[in-house]
Amino acid sequence: MNVTLNLTGSAAEFIAGTGMVEHPGTPDEVLFRRYWAGRSVRRYGRGSRHTLTAPVWVMNWIADAIEFLAGSGEGVEASAAERKGARDFMDQVFAAGIRNRCDGPSRDDLVEAGLMDAEPVEAAAPAPVNAEAQALREKAAEEDRKAYESFERCDTDGALSQWAWGVTAQKDRLEADILEAGGKAEFGALFDLDGNLVPAKEIETQFGWSWMLLDERGKCAGWFNASKARNEDTARKNNAKKGFYVGRVRVPAYAKLAGGNICTVMAIKVRKDGGYSADAEVIDNGL
Repeated sequence: MNVTLNLTGSAAEFIAGTGMVEHPGTPDEVLFRRYWAGRSVRRYGRGSRHTLTAPVWVMNWIADAIEFLAGSGEGVEASAAERKGARDFMDQVFAAGIRNRCDGPSRDDLVEAGLMDAEPVEAAAPAPVNAEAQALREKAAEEDRKAYESFERCDTDGALSQWAWGVTAQKDRLEADILEAGGKAEFGALFDLDGNLVPAKEIETQFGWSWMLLDERGKCAGWFNASKARNEDTARKNNAKKGFYVGRVRVPAYAKLAGGNICTVMAIKVRKDGGYSADAEVIDNGL
């Protein structure tokens, strides 16, 4: 079961400096860092809020790591902000009904994440981590750190640099996700009513996104506008009346930054095949 909790910037900065994030040495630490890297960050004033959605054991690890900050025992070197951030997080853990400490992820969790073999083996070495993806995540963490330090040092005077580091970190994390998925990502695709892949690619027009149907030369042979109905069943029926289903395929991809201006730039995944390939791996053909 996943839960969503928030950390203040001071508490998150403490966690980011722990060994399980900076230098994970076991599969469960690697999995913890993946969840940690997936958090979202919202900055406000001179602070920030980190929102993390993860299994209970991840929250327990965080709670165990910052629990001493919330106390006031002798020898504890923590700022007032760190203490408050730690106490706030511990209150959330309690409010979420989390009572029992967990040792970490189950074997099934590690198997599903690709960090452990399905069958136990003696003296099995930790599953290898994608080195390129790991390097990108470390680079993204460094970019986040630079943005945070810039804000702490000069507030909004360094807003442009902070923005640039932030969006670059987004791109690096998305690229790492793609690499860990075998260099592929999922995209929408068009299918006929028999479930066959239709030569078509999704194009952004002045009226919104639309499907451009392709002829045997890859040229435009017509257009299909998918239903905008919010209800999935209604949208599927509306599309079927026009002779198509909208499904999903997995194809080679890469990450890039896209957007019309500083307010809309974000990291997006892009197909390497230009929008259509007949040999795409079909995930859902709409049937």
